[in-house]
Amino acid sequence: MPAQNVPAAAEQQQTMPLIPENVPAGSEKKGKSGRTRKAPKSGQAGGAVSPGGSPHDTFQVEEDIRMRVRMRKAQTVAVNEPDIQADWAAAHETRSDPARREALKVYYNHLYDRMIKIDPTIAVGANLRRQAVLGRLVYARLGDLLPSDNPYATPEPETESQNPPASDVPPSL
Repeated sequence: MPAQNVPAAAEQQQTMPLIPENVPAGSEKKGKSGRTRKAPKSGQAGGAVSPGGSPHDTFQVEEDIRMRVRMRKAQTVAVNEPDIQADWAAAHETRSDPARREALKVYYNHLYDRMIKIDPTIAVGANLRRQAVLGRLVYARLGDLLPSDNPYATPEPETESQNPPASDVPPSL
């Protein structure tokens, strides 16, 4: 009996079309205005156009990818070195958060110095990444001092200002 059901199922699959010939009404996508939207063709505004139009952009993207690959290779080699692994372990064996952040600063500085030593062509990218990582370890809300080169740091107030007025000048009403 099961052998009779198999040909019937196979026959049904062969007779059913994969794409229906008649599209049911109302299956088109409609926008907010209630009108039917057409998908933009490639090359038109809103279509699937490549992000860079000129070949120079393509070369820049290719160079960025190669730089990331070189950075990743250097990072992989550096992370597998025993002294850098020891810095990582020491940072995660600390008991307090400020001590851990200080140990992580040592680890990241050591890591990025070693990466630059392995591949000097990545020095600019590695230093940018180092600044970003070390910047995330500063918690101003917990009382950490902000780095002096932080462009988003709150400026120090001026000492000679009109508020509050000098003590020898009577307030005017």
